[in-house]
Amino acid sequence: MRFTLLFLFVPLISFSQKFTLNGYVKDASNGEALIGSTVYIKAISNGAVTNEYGFYSVTLDAGQYEVSYSYVGFVSQIKTIDLTANVRQDIELAPEAEELEALVSREEIGTIVQGE
Repeated sequence: MRFTLLFLFVPLISFSQKFTLNGYVKDASNGEALIGSTVYIKAISNGAVTNEYGFYSVTLDAGQYEVSYSYVGFVSQIKTIDLTANVRQDIELAPEAEELEALVSREEIGTIVQGE
């Protein structure tokens, strides 16, 4: 009887392996932490946001995941991660080079003519 119960619980233990994906998201141009960067895992429709040091950490089941790293004003990156052990994935995002058109503002002051 004991052998049968033990045999029933072994598959549950082997399928519940979890690993941690963590690292830092930084500005590629100067190495500064990108506070509030988004780390999104599409397969689970969830992710994390980096803290004040640019650090993130997500615990996931073993498997292969596409992880999207993004920050406003920077070029996003998508990495494929094989999670068979704990993985540290540091990312450097490049600033998005976008040239804005010049804005010319002109104000005309009208002349008021009183009675002729």
